[in-house]
Amino acid sequence: MENAAIQKQCAKLETQLDGTSKQLQKVETSLSAMTAVKLEMETENHAFKQQITSVQEGYQQATTEIKLLTTQFEAQTNKSSLLINEVQSLKSMANTQKDIMDRWFLEVKNQTKHNVEIYVITIR
Repeated sequence: MENAAIQKQCAKLETQLDGTSKQLQKVETSLSAMTAVKLEMETENHAFKQQITSVQEGYQQATTEIKLLTTQFEAQTNKSSLLINEVQSLKSMANTQKDIMDRWFLEVKNQTKHNVEIYVITIR
């Protein structure tokens, strides 16, 4: 009887071992699939990191270019302001010179008119 109990116990253990082996096989299959997914994700992650690095480099270049353009714009704005002031100054000088010339021509005209009158009076 002891032998029959041992055989029964062995048969039960074999069934359990078979079930455990099948479970282990399923776990190994799942692990293999998960490992493949992990490798794929790591590859994608690496590609994303490269894209991020590329975008960051582009951002740095754009930031540098914006700073340069801003500096150039400020310099041109300052230059424009100086030129505007110079033009206004030249306009003012031109207006002053025009006023002087107008007064001078008026004096010459009046003097010429006066001289003509004197000449006419002298001739008569």
